[in-house]
Amino acid sequence: MKRKVNIILIIIVLIVYIFRNNLDALVINSDSILKAEIVSNLENDNLKEELNNIHTEINLEKINNECTISKVKYRNVYNFLDEITIYKGSKDNLKEKNAVFNNEGLIGIITKTEENSSIVRLITNKETNISVKINESFGVLKTNDGKLIVSNITNYENVEVGDKVYTSGIGHLIGNILIGTVSEITTDNLGIEKIITISPTVNFNKINYVYVVGAK
Repeated sequence: MKRKVNIILIIIVLIVYIFRNNLDALVINSDSILKAEIVSNLENDNLKEELNNIHTEINLEKINNECTISKVKYRNVYNFLDEITIYKGSKDNLKEKNAVFNNEGLIGIITKTEENSSIVRLITNKETNISVKINESFGVLKTNDGKLIVSNITNYENVEVGDKVYTSGIGHLIGNILIGTVSEITTDNLGIEKIITISPTVNFNKINYVYVVGAK
């Protein structure tokens, strides 16, 4: 009986030895499959996270055929409130003066396009000059000492703290894009013109996805 067991063990060892290359290949193949499955799962998780971010930051119901979604590609920490670079460009029919915004409101305006990217001047940039509307009054939005200021509205016009500020539709930007709310109102030295400080609705510390709409 013991002799039969030894013979069986010898046969098993010989079989393993003869087919060892195939066994190694099987192990390697299984390891490759496992690694591929792990990578695939990670990619799917990343994709789900990307889609969740898009749905969080952009209301897809607002988007029509004239809008283009893009992720932010680059942002210089030294010019953090001046501009951003996005992944979409001229091949996506983006052009200078296109409005860039998200669910919160107006982010900026495209100032330069390459084939696969575009530079967006943020409304917090000191070169900002945008026609805006507050109720029935029209003014000009600029940045002064890091604050968004609306001028060219007389002290006799109906504007109060808490009023919403939108693009006016005068000029190259489409109208009725939300910009912010009136947070403070003072007057100039002559008491003729209102100096209106705006709190933007966009959180400029966190901009990941945007959509772009063409100029009028």
